[in-house]
Amino acid sequence: MVTLAALSLADVVLEKAMHKCILKPLKGHVEAMLRDFHMADGSWKQLKENLQLVRQRNPQELGVFAPTPDFVDVEKIKVKFMTMQKMYSPEKKVMLLLRVCKLIYTVMENNSGRMYGADDFLPVLTYVIAQCDMLELDTEIEYMMELLDPSLLHGEGGYYLTSAYGALSLIKNFQEEQAARLLSSETRDTLRQWHKRRTTNRTIPSVDDFQPKYLFPPSELPPSCIPGGQQWLHGQDPPCETIRHHRGCVSALCREV
Repeated sequence: MVTLAALSLADVVLEKAMHKCILKPLKGHVEAMLRDFHMADGSWKQLKENLQLVRQRNPQELGVFAPTPDFVDVEKIKVKFMTMQKMYSPEKKVMLLLRVCKLIYTVMENNSGRMYGADDFLPVLTYVIAQCDMLELDTEIEYMMELLDPSLLHGEGGYYLTSAYGALSLIKNFQEEQAARLLSSETRDTLRQWHKRRTTNRTIPSVDDFQPKYLFPPSELPPSCIPGGQQWLHGQDPPCETIRHHRGCVSALCREV
């Protein structure tokens, strides 16, 4: 008799094989389509300008009230992001993102002697991403959000992935008079739509089931806890043209091949 564990292992092996046979040769084409789309709609131009604007601000002006990584740590993080760009597996990319975020949490806590939650982490992550000054992170996040196995979205990977998306959104919509702590309603709506679409008919919890806030970093939560439940994940439910476009791009790409 085939056990449930054996079937699960077979699914993992099959998915890895499909990634290697299908996703690996398509990676460059998918990234090129996303890059061309963002250049055509002007969003990368806006992101480039805002990255420069945010880099010129000190941490406090960005709503950061926790220790931030120094120049050496930022360079280490940038190297990890550059390594991430070379990978085709969304799971491996997310693992590197986890290492980056845990490094940031370690710096925050070791340099202050206290624990920090999600409300403090998001501004620091925003500051670090701005210091790295990599436009390509935008498509990296989209790549992971659309291709990561939905069953992995309820763990640390899902939490940090939505955090990275939120940080980039704060940079894209940065205004000089506004601290980078609160996500716009449009971003909250987009995240809600993305989560609903990617987890349709799945048994994992929905965004509405998430807790309002974290008291501790996700790495220190019990395994039974569900990461990701900040207030900025809640919102209305309008259609998301951007996500539908990228979904259509990938579908069209598959038809071409």
